[in-house]
Amino acid sequence: MGRMEEYVTDTSLSQTLCNTAYPNLVLRCVVVDTVPLRRGEFSDERVFTAIGSISPPSPNHAGSCKKLIRINFYGLWGMAAAFMDPGDVIILHGFYRLDAPSRRETAGKPPSSTSSIFLCPLREQEGCVMRVLQPAKTGEVMEVLVTPSNMDAICVHGLPTSDTANHFYMRQCLTSASVQQ
Repeated sequence: MGRMEEYVTDTSLSQTLCNTAYPNLVLRCVVVDTVPLRRGEFSDERVFTAIGSISPPSPNHAGSCKKLIRINFYGLWGMAAAFMDPGDVIILHGFYRLDAPSRRETAGKPPSSTSSIFLCPLREQEGCVMRVLQPAKTGEVMEVLVTPSNMDAICVHGLPTSDTANHFYMRQCLTSASVQQ
């Protein structure tokens, strides 16, 4: 029997340190928006950004998600991840917590508590693997295994029914999306 993955929560992710690698943590979040593949803001590398929420959006989700997560996929990771759309679920095993870009804050006031948490995947050589769950037209949940080295032969299959936690999470995301439309 396979072991159950334990995912970071809003609270546990907020307590991680910036500029630190977390090879043993697993992030699961629903994509709420994407920023297309583009030239990086701080380097010549291309970057794709997925903006996500650990808590699936729901009709009464106000306050359920403390902070949005911005996952920057640089270089080959950016090309490998650029197929994602809002509503997809990312499961990222191994990531690096980035410092948030600095913003000018009003003197004497604390930084906004609603700012995003910035992450990027670890290098593939460090064991990082990304799975993306997408709804299929047949009602199944498709799982796409993505790494920069398998872009020519991406692994896609139906999510096993034994993975009840991710089936439930995906159903929550799909139900929330249909209610919001």
